[in-house]
Amino acid sequence: MPKELEISIDSSESMAGLRLDAFLPQLAQIPSRSFASKLLQQQCVKVNDNFVKASYKLKPGDKIYVVFPDLRKSDLIPESIPLNIIYEDDDLLVINKQRGLVVHPGAGHATGTLIQALIHYCGKLSSIGGEERPGIVHRLDKGTSGLMVIAKNDLAHIGLSEQFKQHSITKIYRAIVAGRVTPLNQEIKNKIIRSEKNRKKFAVHPARGREAVSKYHVLKQSKLLSYLEIQIFTGRTHQIRVHLSHKGFPLVGDILYGYKKSSDKTIDSEFPFLHAYRLEFTHPITGKKMKFKVDPPPDFDQVLKKLKDS
Repeated sequence: MPKELEISIDSSESMAGLRLDAFLPQLAQIPSRSFASKLLQQQCVKVNDNFVKASYKLKPGDKIYVVFPDLRKSDLIPESIPLNIIYEDDDLLVINKQRGLVVHPGAGHATGTLIQALIHYCGKLSSIGGEERPGIVHRLDKGTSGLMVIAKNDLAHIGLSEQFKQHSITKIYRAIVAGRVTPLNQEIKNKIIRSEKNRKKFAVHPARGREAVSKYHVLKQSKLLSYLEIQIFTGRTHQIRVHLSHKGFPLVGDILYGYKKSSDKTIDSEFPFLHAYRLEFTHPITGKKMKFKVDPPPDFDQVLKKLKDS
């Protein structure tokens, strides 16, 4: 990240009334609301030459200034963890993340993460995600396998982040769920909020939360299982898991969202059967359309065989 980067934005009528901490993550240079909060806490943001609270509501004509601080040296230690690299150039990587690999360090996962593997492989990555999440433009849950794009430099990170925020990136998943899904094709559109009963979960709420949109179609099914292809048009935490569980069809292996273990041990898993199957985006530097597809891991085949045999 540049040592001195200042952004000046005129607050328009459409932004009027929006909280400052809600507006900042809409900028391509600010990857998340938590990163915006850190900037506000460190007094790196001014409105009309004054430091203001995160809850400040924008007014027409406001001038917003953001100056990014120098990053402290990362404490992350590179680790030699195998990576399945699908594509690589000077600006980005596309990988097939294995199930069980945590993307970045957090509570209970200080080591053995994708970040440490990437640092070992690349040496240097985009710094916009902060010293704890270099190169990370988006993430997959620990138990989810499949395609991820990684930014090697800040310019690539900004370009990719903007596409994610504009929902112009195509993200398609494959999943195995419990039950015979109906209807065979459907768009699911509702609001998702963190569960008040279990803070590890998210849930559909009739009025509050962030809009989440998914569209699925059934590829094949039996009386007990269904194999789905799902496209997501937003990127909410646990979005697919929440949407399908809310319909009464939890992912096989997803105990957190209601899957009940089967007596047939061949269709149980430590992780949900969810795989990021296709990823399409515009290269942030060259402008070329990039399209990738990777099949689910072998343990999907064992469960899919049950569909054929039933």
